[in-house]
Amino acid sequence: MFNETWTPTKYEMYEQPVMMDDQMIDLELWDTSGKLELHQLSRLSYLSWDAVFICFSVNSDKKFAHAQGRWMYEVSKYCRGAPVFLVGLKKDTRIGTGLWAPLFPAFDTRIGATEGSMAATGMGAVKYLECSAKTGDGVSHVIEESLRHLQANRDDLGKPEPNRGSGLRQLLCFQ
Repeated sequence: MFNETWTPTKYEMYEQPVMMDDQMIDLELWDTSGKLELHQLSRLSYLSWDAVFICFSVNSDKKFAHAQGRWMYEVSKYCRGAPVFLVGLKKDTRIGTGLWAPLFPAFDTRIGATEGSMAATGMGAVKYLECSAKTGDGVSHVIEESLRHLQANRDDLGKPEPNRGSGLRQLLCFQ
Protein backbone atom coordinates (compact mmCIF):
# COMPACT_ATOMS: atom_id res chain seq x y z
CA MET A 1 0.00 0.00 0.00
CA PHE A 2 1.36 3.41 -0.99
CA ASN A 3 1.65 6.00 1.75
CA GLU A 4 1.76 9.67 0.68
CA THR A 5 3.81 10.50 3.79
CA TRP A 6 7.43 9.53 3.27
CA THR A 7 8.93 7.45 6.05
CA PRO A 8 12.65 6.71 5.77
CA THR A 9 13.51 3.02 5.40
CA LYS A 10 15.72 1.54 8.06
CA TYR A 11 16.13 -2.17 7.45
CA GLU A 12 12.90 -3.93 6.62
CA MET A 13 12.00 -7.43 5.53
CA TYR A 14 8.87 -8.48 3.68
CA GLU A 15 7.88 -12.09 3.15
CA GLN A 16 5.10 -13.36 0.94
CA PRO A 17 4.29 -16.51 -0.99
CA VAL A 18 4.02 -15.85 -4.72
CA MET A 19 2.34 -18.14 -7.26
CA MET A 20 4.25 -18.30 -10.53
CA ASP A 21 3.61 -20.86 -13.27
CA ASP A 22 1.67 -23.14 -10.89
CA GLN A 23 4.56 -23.12 -8.42
CA MET A 24 4.46 -21.50 -4.98
CA ILE A 25 7.62 -19.53 -4.23
CA ASP A 26 8.43 -18.03 -0.84
CA LEU A 27 9.60 -14.52 -1.67
CA GLU A 28 11.69 -12.70 0.91
CA LEU A 29 12.49 -9.09 0.12
CA TRP A 30 14.94 -7.08 2.22
CA ASP A 31 14.87 -3.30 1.93
CA THR A 32 17.90 -1.37 3.13
CA SER A 33 18.10 2.37 3.52
CA GLY A 34 21.66 2.95 2.42
CA LYS A 35 22.24 5.06 5.52
CA LEU A 36 25.78 4.91 6.83
CA GLU A 37 24.75 3.96 10.37
CA LEU A 38 22.98 0.83 9.04
CA HIS A 39 25.66 -0.10 6.53
CA GLN A 40 27.37 -2.73 8.70
CA LEU A 41 24.03 -4.46 9.27
CA SER A 42 23.51 -4.76 5.52
CA ARG A 43 26.98 -6.23 5.02
CA LEU A 44 26.27 -9.08 7.42
CA SER A 45 23.82 -10.62 5.00
CA TYR A 46 25.41 -9.89 1.61
CA LEU A 47 26.54 -13.44 0.92
CA SER A 48 23.07 -14.97 1.13
CA TRP A 49 21.27 -12.99 -1.59
CA ASP A 50 19.88 -14.76 -4.63
CA ALA A 51 19.39 -11.52 -6.56
CA VAL A 52 19.84 -7.80 -5.99
CA PHE A 53 17.69 -4.82 -6.94
CA ILE A 54 19.64 -1.59 -7.18
CA CYS A 55 16.92 1.05 -7.10
CA PHE A 56 16.89 4.77 -7.79
CA SER A 57 14.27 7.46 -8.30
CA VAL A 58 13.90 8.36 -11.97
CA ASN A 59 13.60 12.00 -10.95
CA SER A 60 16.99 12.13 -9.21
CA ASP A 61 20.27 12.40 -11.08
CA LYS A 62 22.10 11.95 -7.77
CA LYS A 63 20.40 8.63 -6.94
CA PHE A 64 20.97 7.43 -10.50
CA ALA A 65 24.69 8.16 -10.15
CA HIS A 66 24.79 6.40 -6.74
CA ALA A 67 23.13 3.33 -8.25
CA GLN A 68 25.80 3.05 -10.94
CA GLY A 69 28.73 3.91 -8.71
CA ARG A 70 28.43 3.37 -4.98
CA TRP A 71 25.83 0.58 -4.97
CA MET A 72 27.16 -1.33 -7.97
CA TYR A 73 30.61 -1.26 -6.33
CA GLU A 74 29.10 -2.69 -3.11
CA VAL A 75 27.24 -5.42 -4.96
CA SER A 76 30.20 -6.44 -7.11
CA LYS A 77 32.46 -6.53 -4.08
CA TYR A 78 30.22 -8.32 -1.57
CA CYS A 79 27.46 -10.11 -3.54
CA ARG A 80 29.56 -11.91 -6.12
CA GLY A 81 27.51 -13.96 -8.51
CA ALA A 82 24.11 -12.53 -7.55
CA PRO A 83 22.22 -11.25 -10.59
CA VAL A 84 21.58 -7.50 -10.45
CA PHE A 85 18.44 -5.73 -11.63
CA LEU A 86 18.54 -1.95 -12.03
CA VAL A 87 15.12 -0.58 -11.07
CA GLY A 88 13.84 2.92 -11.76
CA LEU A 89 11.34 4.00 -9.12
CA LYS A 90 8.68 6.75 -9.28
CA LYS A 91 7.75 5.91 -12.85
CA ASP A 92 4.55 7.88 -12.27
CA THR A 93 6.56 11.13 -12.35
CA ARG A 94 7.26 10.57 -16.03
CA ILE A 95 5.30 12.81 -18.37
CA GLY A 96 4.45 11.69 -21.89
CA THR A 97 7.05 9.46 -23.49
CA GLY A 98 9.43 9.65 -20.55
CA LEU A 99 11.90 11.85 -22.37
CA TRP A 100 13.26 14.76 -20.39
CA ALA A 101 14.64 17.85 -21.98
CA PRO A 102 16.13 20.91 -20.26
CA LEU A 103 13.94 23.07 -22.48
CA PHE A 104 10.81 21.69 -20.78
CA PRO A 105 11.04 22.52 -17.05
CA ALA A 106 7.61 20.98 -16.39
CA PHE A 107 9.17 17.54 -16.82
CA ASP A 108 9.99 16.23 -13.35
CA THR A 109 11.72 13.10 -14.61
CA ARG A 110 15.43 13.30 -15.25
CA ILE A 111 16.25 9.70 -16.20
CA GLY A 112 14.54 8.18 -19.24
CA ALA A 113 13.96 4.48 -19.86
CA THR A 114 16.61 4.41 -22.59
CA GLU A 115 19.21 5.93 -20.27
CA GLY A 116 18.28 3.40 -17.57
CA SER A 117 18.64 0.51 -20.01
CA MET A 118 22.04 1.75 -21.18
CA ALA A 119 23.20 2.11 -17.56
CA ALA A 120 22.04 -1.44 -16.75
CA THR A 121 24.01 -2.78 -19.70
CA GLY A 122 27.09 -0.80 -18.69
CA MET A 123 26.81 -2.05 -15.10
CA GLY A 124 26.45 -5.67 -16.16
CA ALA A 125 22.93 -5.83 -14.72
CA VAL A 126 20.56 -8.49 -16.01
CA LYS A 127 17.90 -5.97 -16.92
CA TYR A 128 16.51 -2.48 -16.38
CA LEU A 129 12.96 -2.33 -15.02
CA GLU A 130 10.71 0.49 -13.87
CA CYS A 131 7.79 0.72 -11.46
CA SER A 132 5.67 3.08 -9.40
CA ALA A 133 4.64 2.25 -5.84
CA LYS A 134 2.13 5.10 -6.03
CA THR A 135 0.17 3.70 -8.99
CA GLY A 136 1.29 0.07 -8.68
CA ASP A 137 2.39 0.15 -12.33
CA GLY A 138 5.22 -2.31 -12.96
CA VAL A 139 5.65 -3.57 -9.39
CA SER A 140 4.45 -7.11 -10.16
CA HIS A 141 6.46 -7.07 -13.38
CA VAL A 142 9.70 -6.33 -11.47
CA ILE A 143 9.09 -9.27 -9.12
CA GLU A 144 8.02 -11.64 -11.92
CA GLU A 145 10.98 -10.77 -14.16
CA SER A 146 13.48 -11.37 -11.37
CA LEU A 147 11.86 -14.65 -10.31
CA ARG A 148 11.71 -15.86 -13.92
CA HIS A 149 15.40 -15.05 -14.34
CA LEU A 150 16.25 -16.97 -11.16
CA GLN A 151 14.07 -19.89 -12.22
CA ALA A 152 15.62 -20.03 -15.69
CA ASN A 153 19.11 -20.01 -14.22
CA ARG A 154 18.51 -22.40 -11.36
CA ASP A 155 16.66 -25.71 -11.57
CA ASP A 156 15.99 -25.93 -7.84
CA LEU A 157 14.21 -22.63 -7.19
CA GLY A 158 12.61 -22.85 -3.77
CA LYS A 159 14.83 -25.69 -2.54
CA PRO A 160 17.43 -25.10 0.17
CA GLU A 161 20.96 -24.70 -1.11
CA PRO A 162 24.01 -25.93 0.75
CA ASN A 163 25.46 -23.17 2.95
CA ARG A 164 22.81 -20.66 1.86
CA GLY A 165 20.34 -20.76 4.75
CA SER A 166 16.66 -21.50 4.30
CA GLY A 167 16.61 -21.38 0.50
CA LEU A 168 13.93 -18.68 0.47
CA ARG A 169 14.16 -16.38 -2.54
CA GLN A 170 15.96 -13.43 -1.10
CA LEU A 171 16.02 -10.23 -3.03
CA LEU A 172 17.83 -7.22 -1.68
CA CYS A 173 16.84 -3.71 -2.59
CA PHE A 174 19.52 -1.00 -2.42
CA GLN A 175 18.41 2.60 -2.69
